[in-house]
Amino acid sequence: MEFIKPKNKGKVDWKISRHTRAIVEGYAKYAECSEEDVVDEFLKRNILKDEDFIKWLLSKRNNKRLLSSIFPTGIPDGRIEDEQCEE
Repeated sequence: MEFIKPKNKGKVDWKISRHTRAIVEGYAKYAECSEEDVVDEFLKRNILKDEDFIKWLLSKRNNKRLLSSIFPTGIPDGRIEDEQCEE
């Protein structure tokens, strides 16, 4: 998987294209999950595999709140537990 490199912009924009929304909707039907579960699981399983992102997280000063919200059970040893979609 190819990861996105930072653009050094502070604001987060949650608008997504119609095309992306259609992909998520179609995949949710295929997986028999909600669209929220599809996005949640995809992000958990993929973004946290980006070693540069993890290094960046660990390098930030005063990052206890951020780390505890991203890794509520502690920093994993390179593995993210697989979770099934909730019905």
